[in-house]
This record gives sequence, structure tokens and C-alpha cells, in this order.
Amino acid sequence: MVGLEHGAGTTHVGVLLADYFRQNQGARTAYIECNKTSAFSKLQECLYGYQRKCFQIQRVDYYIGGSEQQLEALFGKNYDYFILDFGIELKNNEEKIKSCEERLFIGNLERWEQKDYICFGRQYQEYNWTFVCNLGRKDIAHNVEKNLHKKLYKIGYQPISQPLTREVEQFFYSLR
Repeated sequence: MVGLEHGAGTTHVGVLLADYFRQNQGARTAYIECNKTSAFSKLQECLYGYQRKCFQIQRVDYYIGGSEQQLEALFGKNYDYFILDFGIELKNNEEKIKSCEERLFIGNLERWEQKDYICFGRQYQEYNWTFVCNLGRKDIAHNVEKNLHKKLYKIGYQPISQPLTREVEQFFYSLR
């Protein structure tokens, strides 16, 4: 997963997806923070009051750091799914991203963001992204779809602690 910008909701979508895989499919899931945002450190500090390189939330394993050695060690473990969160760090992780089965590009779509979203989609179209929008106007989302010639999946407001909306559940189901 890659985000358009800081605050695009990449980690938020990753947490929802990891929880979906675990809860709905019973899948053993590892979610790996492969960026320098420290979102996982903040998350576990908030939940548990400590910081470690690995922690668990609702039977999903969360790992901080995505070095080559760490990833190789994790890929050797018995997980059904690996979610790699690259934040906005596409340039340093192109080979890792290309090796992923599914590639999610996540952003919010307000009027001032649509040009950046479209430019990214065109510049990196060889990655065959699945485009995801957390928040934004429907007319702007439609314009992005038209310009990129690809469907844009809309998550909308989806709190982590609430059951998934039907649309979000259907989208995650399509990623299997």
C-alpha cells in the first residue's frame, strides 16, 4: 500500500484490511510498517503504553520496520496474508512494491488533490494499482476514474472499531 500524502489514510485502510482478513476469513495476517511515519509506535503506545518491534491487535501481528532481512524472516513464517504499508515512500521501495500481488494506492479526493492523484496514477500505471479513496466528493472521484480509466474504490468514513460497511467488505473480499 502506498499513500498520496501523509494523512491519506494508508495505515487506517491497512488496519481495516488486516482485521477483515483475520475476522472474516480466519487468516493469519502480518501487517508490516515499511515506512518512517511511526504510526505503529503511536498506535501501540496508545493501546498498550509501550513500544516494541512486534505487537498484536485482535490476533493480527503488527511489525515495525520493513528491511530486506526483516521481510525475508517474516515471509518464512506461516502467514496467509502480508500487508506492507509503504506510506508515501514509493521511490525507495519500488522493487518490493512490484513484487506484491495487490497494490493499493490510497488518497483523499478534494478538489486540490485530484490533479496529484491523477498524475500519480498515470506516472506509475505499470504497477497496475487498485485505486482507493478514503474521503472525497463523488464528482471528483468520477473525474479521477474517467482520467485514469480505472475504477476507484471508495471507503468513506469507516471507524476502526465499528463493523465494516457493506461496500468496504465487498471491496476487501474482491482482493482475495
